[in-house]
Amino acid sequence: MSKETENKEISGSIGTAYWITPHIRYVKKITPIDELTQKEELMLQQMWQGQDGTQKWEWVEVID
Repeated sequence: MSKETENKEISGSIGTAYWITPHIRYVKKITPIDELTQKEELMLQQMWQGQDGTQKWEWVEVID
């Protein structure tokens, strides 16, 4: 994790500021391909901590 990422802040929909944490997890993500087919894969999420005590999980972009 770079210093830029550690200090990154994002705002929630109600105006709450969120900061990135070192907490990560894998979650099964289901992506529909068409009406009858879907793709399941494990994807990485990272937790963000809000200044008001709330937490949210955001998908981590995979870069090859």
